[in-house]
Amino acid sequence: EGIVFANLTKDSSITVYTVSGKAVAHIKSNGSSGMLVWNMKTANGQDAAAGVYFCRIASNGKSKIIKVMVVW
Repeated sequence: EGIVFANLTKDSSITVYTVSGKAVAHIKSNGSSGMLVWNMKTANGQDAAAGVYFCRIASNGKSKIIKVMVVW
C-alpha cells in the first residue's frame, strides 16, 4: 500500500519533500522492475501527515518534480 511510481529506469530515486522543503523520505531503486512505492512513511518510520508533498524523481542526471497528496 502506498503511492506507486511506474515506468522508471533501474537507477531511479525519489525524494519526498514537505511543502516547506523538508525532505521526509528517500526511495532508491534496487532492481529493474521500473516501479517504486512510497509507503507514505517518513524516514524515521512514522506515518506522513495528511497533506501535499513534492516528489523529486531523479534518473540519469535528469529530474522531475511532481505533487502528490496524502489523505488518511
